[in-house]
Amino acid sequence: MKQLKLDKDAFDYLNYVLDYDNELCESLLSLVNDNSNRVTATVFTSSESDKSTPVNFKQSGDFDCSSGYLPDYLKNLSEEKEHCSLLIDDVMASPGDDYLEELDSRVLALGEHVYHIVKPSAVDLNSLKNIVNATAVSWHFVCAVLKVDASTIEVSSSLRLLDLITAEKVTELIIGAFDGDGFVHFVFN
Repeated sequence: MKQLKLDKDAFDYLNYVLDYDNELCESLLSLVNDNSNRVTATVFTSSESDKSTPVNFKQSGDFDCSSGYLPDYLKNLSEEKEHCSLLIDDVMASPGDDYLEELDSRVLALGEHVYHIVKPSAVDLNSLKNIVNATAVSWHFVCAVLKVDASTIEVSSSLRLLDLITAEKVTELIIGAFDGDGFVHFVFN
């Protein structure tokens, strides 16, 4: 797979995805808008596209990409970076859903919204795949890669995501795209 740098179309799509009524998306949207000059957007693809035409991030087919690389990517990221944690939006979950107990993550419920806090280096690859599969729906996947040790995050209803979603702590956003067939990476430089 190769990494292809994207342009303004990707940021328009990011704004579209983050225009969702939960604290994580609202916090991330504010962070991106305040730091847009520090963010680059890329997609991993095996296609030979040179990105010469506008990309439709909402439908599959623009890039030959596979969503299956993401758990490996996240596992490798945690080995490269000290104190790497993931904060993943579980847009379809409700706080009392039984399946949440089966996932190898710390569940954070803020009101009716559910998020997963994951330390990729502390879970096996299969567990990471299960978390990604449980949270990635075709129209919404949001994962913030944080420069924070997951074990230091106090999971409680009083946690404010704004305390985690800062320019100093967020290193990357991974957003679902292509109707669930891939992801766009927004890296903070």
